[in-house]
Amino acid sequence: MNSEDLEKKLYGLVSELGQLLASERLAEAVTELIAGASKTKASLDRNIDGLLSLANIPTRSDYRRIETKVDSLQASVLSLSRKVDRLAGAKKAKKAKKKPSGSRSRKA
Repeated sequence: MNSEDLEKKLYGLVSELGQLLASERLAEAVTELIAGASKTKASLDRNIDGLLSLANIPTRSDYRRIETKVDSLQASVLSLSRKVDRLAGAKKAKKAKKKPSGSRSRKA
């Protein structure tokens, strides 16, 4: 291997290393940018929630919490409705059992 070939290979390696370092720097910069944007959004969301609270306006989280409670209440109402239906059915069955099947009232 002559010195020109060695020099070309060395130059190629240095060039690739430079590109690799540049792409790592870019990746770090993008990561920092995304982290900063995320922090800024979280801060903005907190501030907006605070302002909405001061103005007595419900936030998304308030709506979600209320929606969860309404869903729970709907499930409870449905469960109670089924129990009432079962009790009503049992009461009808008791009445039918007590009533003699062969008795008729006579008219005079």
